[in-house]
Amino acid sequence: MAVLLGLLTALDFGTADFLGGLAARRSPAGAVVAGAQVTSAVAGLLLLAVFWPGLPSGHDVELSVAGGAFNMLALGALFRGLAMGRMSVVAPIAAAVGAVLPVIWGMGFGERPSALALVGVAVAVIAVVLIARGPEAEPTHEGSRLEELALSVGAGVGFGIAFLFFSETSHGAGYWPATLSRAAGAALAIGTLALLRRPMLAHRSDRSAVAGSGVFDATGMGFLLLATHVGGSLRSIVAPVASLYPASTVLLARLLLKERITGHQVAGLTLAGIGLMLIAVG
Repeated sequence: MAVLLGLLTALDFGTADFLGGLAARRSPAGAVVAGAQVTSAVAGLLLLAVFWPGLPSGHDVELSVAGGAFNMLALGALFRGLAMGRMSVVAPIAAAVGAVLPVIWGMGFGERPSALALVGVAVAVIAVVLIARGPEAEPTHEGSRLEELALSVGAGVGFGIAFLFFSETSHGAGYWPATLSRAAGAALAIGTLALLRRPMLAHRSDRSAVAGSGVFDATGMGFLLLATHVGGSLRSIVAPVASLYPASTVLLARLLLKERITGHQVAGLTLAGIGLMLIAVG
């Protein structure tokens, strides 16, 4: 059951990223982020009715809001990267950087990760280099490739920082951190768009994809929450499987968008999966 929940989590998060990136190819990325965050927050409120843990503490609220702000910024970079670049490159790099950052941060504050986790970090770094190499004949300007890499790494850093905030919330907070973070992200995105006088709504043809991205994001968090009760140990059983969520983004991009994947990118994707699993297990 734990492995199944991990696979469902990975499928949901990967699909959410794909749909958000797809919508951002035609609609403004800011509007896509805002819409997805609003949908995810609303879906999260419905999930709270099922997984009601009581009211959160003030400290949990502060951490959730801070994590939500960084998660929103990371989503903006991710959706922009998925829209202008190759999904088979952007999603795995963002995931690898997001997994490596908390390990490096913890080491800076005296934590001593296991040997497996450190090997996973090294493998993930190698994977990023391999994945970032595009097809030799790809007609892409160097500037756009650098932007693709910068957005991927920026998204990963944002997700890593958000994870650090979420990891400090209390275990009894239940689904509150996820819902509060999405609500905070939605408020920040809408406020920023209003201040900059940018469009707040995605194009009509993209709104179903935006809503789908938010729903899959919320249900992914729901499966993670359920796994903590059914799976027994999120870190040792579910997390390694759930960390493979970029695979579903890459697969959807390959099947639906016909993105090319080179041999060294396949090797990089494989190493990214191994590295993420080692970090999660370690």
